[in-house]
Amino acid sequence: VHDPDRLAYVLHTSGSTGTPKGVEISHRSLAHYLHWAVEQYAAAGTHGAPWFTSVGFDLGLPALYAPLMTGQTVRLLPQSYGPGEFGAELLKGAPYSFVGLTPGHLTLLEAQLTDAELGSLAALAVCAGDAYPAAQADRVAARIGAGGMVLAAEYGPTEATVAATALRVLPRHRSAPRPVAAPAGVRAGLQHADTLHAPERPRAPRTLVALGSPLPGVTLRLLDSALRPVPDGITGEVYLGGDGLARGYAGRPDLTAAAFLPDPYGLPGARLYRTGDLARRLPGGALEFLGRADDQVKIRGHRVEPGEAEAALAADPSVREALVAAVDAADGGKRLAAWVVPAEGHTVSVPALRERLRAVLPAAVIPATVTALPALPLGENGKRDRFALVARAATAADAPYEQPRTDTERRLAAVWAEVLGLEQVGVHDDFRDLGGDSLLVPPLLLAARRAGLPLDLATALRHHTVEHLAAALDVRTAHDPAQEG
Repeated sequence: VHDPDRLAYVLHTSGSTGTPKGVEISHRSLAHYLHWAVEQYAAAGTHGAPWFTSVGFDLGLPALYAPLMTGQTVRLLPQSYGPGEFGAELLKGAPYSFVGLTPGHLTLLEAQLTDAELGSLAALAVCAGDAYPAAQADRVAARIGAGGMVLAAEYGPTEATVAATALRVLPRHRSAPRPVAAPAGVRAGLQHADTLHAPERPRAPRTLVALGSPLPGVTLRLLDSALRPVPDGITGEVYLGGDGLARGYAGRPDLTAAAFLPDPYGLPGARLYRTGDLARRLPGGALEFLGRADDQVKIRGHRVEPGEAEAALAADPSVREALVAAVDAADGGKRLAAWVVPAEGHTVSVPALRERLRAVLPAAVIPATVTALPALPLGENGKRDRFALVARAATAADAPYEQPRTDTERRLAAVWAEVLGLEQVGVHDDFRDLGGDSLLVPPLLLAARRAGLPLDLATALRHHTVEHLAAALDVRTAHDPAQEG
């Protein structure tokens, strides 16, 4: 007799939130998701789907199984994310019933396809597998228009069997099956599946697409650290339960016990998976995704979220994409590094971008480095490769290094390097851009005194570059030679 709780497969997580773990998925959980995917995705058309992801990435499961379960075609494509390859391969078999994409895949398609090609790629495009920028959804929706493909989103960790929630971002105004259940609501600027009677939604302060509504049979709870439900508008951690939950981690009963907990509000035997994702429920029911709980990091004593800086960067009109991560600093602590992709027709001015960030962010949240790239690198699954960027993060500011020219500049640069924990400081480097703030001014004054520099608090706060501060000190010494040394 077939046991639906027997193991269907073991899928190792990517390791983007820790050491990779083997997630055990049962036949029951897989059948639960695929039953929904057949009704919602395969029913969007009759032309099947392309499959181009690794067998180790569950984004590809609906593209593999849903068409075959309905007698449609699965087109096998190479795993290629290079410019000029990914979009061209997809177009050969278009239009599809549906296509599953990461936001990284969608970025490549945006660059390669015309509006007409993008809108006719498939009846339905499902974005999943990575944080989905609302600006990207807005941009693609504007290009597709009312007669183009349906744009939808999924959310769910591997432990929830492919997806736990779904959201229709852009409805297709034609008589076709609804591919995604109507969501509770979305960010302002995106459309509700039932647009006629949808209430106005406030613009979320973050820049990610809302999480959407739980799939049938899925339980979603927002709980605090004591496993108590949080009120609307209050940040809580996302816990998932129901039929789609994994059995646990292969060979790791300790990790399974820590991540899969008894549901204190469910039926006897019900479990909840602690996702580590943060969200809050907005007025009207929309779930605003706020990033990872373990993304929070201490920067010079301040607990900050890189996502806050990422959102502020992405809101700038000159920026198309942004990624912010905590990287190791030379002093053994952490600092924030940012990478941005310029918007079409724009160039990124790092100094101007930093000035705008200072107007909206606390000093500790402003990235120490901001690097402009033509595109963000993608990993083998099409996700943004955060690890690759962190690995090559520089330890100095973005401005080209220019060595000190005078004795005062050399001594002052050495003082800054000591206090900031950097290998070198150039004459045009800005103290704030290197990670300096008011907390570091007292040790800066002490180090300057030890170096024989007559630096006082007012002067330190007024001048932010080695060049300007050294010039101010030289002027003071010229007027009062007794202050030298």
